[in-house]
Amino acid sequence: DEEEDEANNEKESGYKDGTYSAEIEYYNPETGTSSTYTLDVEIEDNELTVIHWPNGGWLDDSHFTPPNISSGNASFTSDEGYEYEVSILD
Repeated sequence: DEEEDEANNEKESGYKDGTYSAEIEYYNPETGTSSTYTLDVEIEDNELTVIHWPNGGWLDDSHFTPPNISSGNASFTSDEGYEYEVSILD
């Protein structure tokens, strides 16, 4: 079945659903503030869906459109205009 093969190929070339450690580069264009964090992120269907902050908070798909992260890297702008670059570490 062609669709099944395609789904399997995507899975092989990307990440399994789960939690991964990632380097997050954050930039606030309004203040010029930038920071780099190592945080846990969640991946589902090769899309970055959640970033977990150390204080127990999180950024999820209600704050941004989940970008494709099958290459291990993704960038997006949150609903507040903050820019993020994410690189999977494991």
